[in-house]
Amino acid sequence: MATRRLAKPRPVQGEQAPQTRPAEEPGQPHRRMVILDRIRLTGLLRKKPWKRGFFYGPRITVSDAAGAVTLQNRVTPLGELIADRARGLVYGNRGCLHDGQGRIRRRYQVKRWIACQLEFRGWHRGPLMQPGRFTELFFLDEATALAAGHRPCALCRRADYDFLTEVWGSLHADQNGADAIDAQLHRERIAPGSGERILHAASFDELPDGTFVLESGEPWLVLGDELLRWTPRGYGDAMRRPQHKGARVVTPPSLVELLRHDREPLVPLLHPSAAV
Repeated sequence: MATRRLAKPRPVQGEQAPQTRPAEEPGQPHRRMVILDRIRLTGLLRKKPWKRGFFYGPRITVSDAAGAVTLQNRVTPLGELIADRARGLVYGNRGCLHDGQGRIRRRYQVKRWIACQLEFRGWHRGPLMQPGRFTELFFLDEATALAAGHRPCALCRRADYDFLTEVWGSLHADQNGADAIDAQLHRERIAPGSGERILHAASFDELPDGTFVLESGEPWLVLGDELLRWTPRGYGDAMRRPQHKGARVVTPPSLVELLRHDREPLVPLLHPSAAV
């Protein structure tokens, strides 16, 4: 089995509350991204949250001893949103998922699921989860974001996005542009009708480092000859990677192919705990 060891994870730069926001606004053509982004930053473009088709669910938060509330905006490799005080190294969104009180109302709004840098051009967005704006999401690392089905942002991670499009051309020659990429990834992550997360069958022997698999109901990272258990705060228990055995793969197949290529993304591919 040919595998490659990943480069040492880059250290995080910036704070959890990002100094940026992804200028690739969900569902907008690239040429209009920056213009629309600046309009939203000035507060001139507003839409009522109740016009966005929310379905209602409970608010899930965590409070510490001082009463500080942890938002339900951390993303697991399965794409689920949880409330946890752990800090992430990657930032992203999939549209507006919350209401005016910060309650999560749905899993996604659009098919454009992107992953961004924590810092970009010194832009600042705060506070988080503003009414009617997209929901700021945080991932442990790039591998987690890819497993959840988020691809690189076309603005703040342009080099990573361009690399993806090159790989994409060899996989899906008839698909061009962000809309086609997002539609294909949506088909690979969400089952039509049921809305359930799709798991893909593959052999452990052929999976590249950075892929996530489901073992005993939990997401595990493939790294060399090991599997590392994912937690919101980093990677924990390790076990031997099975050989000549089928795996239930969490990472969408097209993004598994991306992981086969040597690259240095603009965000940390792996959390530092993976190197311990």
